Amino acid sequence: SRTLAKSSQDTREYIRETNENFDQKAKKAELASSILVTKPKVTVDRRLLQPSLRT
Repeated sequence: SRTLAKSSQDTREYIRETNENFDQKAKKAELASSILVTKPKVTVDRRLLQPSLRT
């Protein structure tokens, strides 16, 4: 039973580590996607602003 308890503890630690890694990857992916989303918006805004600046 001692070995079983140890293995279950190891799996819990492994799951916690993988969850933390997943969270970090998710945060990085969120950052990257947010950057990708905001960049085109800025260029579109500039294109919309350029004609109004000319007139």
